[in-house]
Amino acid sequence: MGPRSLQIERDRFVGFAFAAADVLMELDDAGAITFAAGTTQSLLGHGEKALLGLHFAKLVAEADRPMLARVLARLEHEARVGPFHIRLLHGRSPTQLRALRRATVNGGIQLVVSRTPPRAAIASRSHDAASGLLGRDSFTELAERHLDDCREQGGHRELTMIRLRG
Repeated sequence: MGPRSLQIERDRFVGFAFAAADVLMELDDAGAITFAAGTTQSLLGHGEKALLGLHFAKLVAEADRPMLARVLARLEHEARVGPFHIRLLHGRSPTQLRALRRATVNGGIQLVVSRTPPRAAIASRSHDAASGLLGRDSFTELAERHLDDCREQGGHRELTMIRLRG
């Protein structure tokens, strides 16, 4: 494969990446940003170069930082996690995050941040203090929105909820 073929392949995968995400980032094992590309100014409040060296968690709403830590900790046992909803300090748009553990000698984490489609966002999320999970009303609202979106796209999904006591 010649240099021109490699460039075409690289451009193809960069196109796929930005079709699925607004921001692409790499973090070192300590959580510092080592690479950033995309609409970083509008979502994160900093240009790409200014993000280098910043700890990603500092860009996340304080209430969502414990959840971010729990989700990223799953990368020790899972190759990929997400999507999950996260609030950023700067962005006004609800966002989703996906993460991938890099399978290289240097390690690290690759993140993609995407604006959440408008109907999938939760206007006022509440979390259970003990578990950090969405509260009953917030979860129900999110589930209803996802089911409505599916129906509007011609799909069919069902959800059964069971209340357990104890």
